[in-house]
Amino acid sequence: MLGSENGPSGHLHGANSAPPPPPAGEQGFSTLLLAVEGELIALLLYSDQIRPESAGVIGALRQRGVRELVMLTGDNQAAARAVANQLGITHFRAEVLPQEKVAVVKELRGRGRTVAMVGDGINDAAALALADVGIAMKNGADITHQTANVVLMHDDLSKLLLALDLSHQAINLVHQNYALVAGLNAVAMALSVVGGVLSPELTALLSNGSAVAASLNGLRPVLRV
Repeated sequence: MLGSENGPSGHLHGANSAPPPPPAGEQGFSTLLLAVEGELIALLLYSDQIRPESAGVIGALRQRGVRELVMLTGDNQAAARAVANQLGITHFRAEVLPQEKVAVVKELRGRGRTVAMVGDGINDAAALALADVGIAMKNGADITHQTANVVLMHDDLSKLLLALDLSHQAINLVHQNYALVAGLNAVAMALSVVGGVLSPELTALLSNGSAVAASLNGLRPVLRV
């Protein structure tokens, strides 16, 4: 978009008059200077489009107990602040280089946080590799796919919520199956050792049965589908 004193428009400032600075910062635009043969003729304002699902995903993450959301961007402070305000993000860092993104991940992990990093650009690759969970987007740079732990196969941030929910379900199943197997085996051993209530055959049957029960429990999400 081309800059004018009233904000973005389709007009160029004249080459003989210095263009007044547009309110790029207030509107969250980044600025490029356009010169011809060394003479400044225009200011170009541009901004990245916010994904339409972003605000909803951020709200849903908070509802799921994500305590701290940090936006890292190479854009200038004004553009970053404008995006953060639209999305309700209170913590953001602007004008960060790849190594600075790594430093932020290290800082968060040093404070005892479990860090999930979502990125799609080459500049995100190192931070994705360092995070506890690196998440890349389908249409991101190839190197992000190689360094991330998870690749969302649809270019849709809402799939992040699905991945988070599936991971919680998987961990819950692991805990349930551990308790099931450990509990039944402990009972079988106690009954067989103390007083010989169970024969060795019944003890083995109960032990193997606990493994079968755990396997069936692990299939519950598939069977529901």
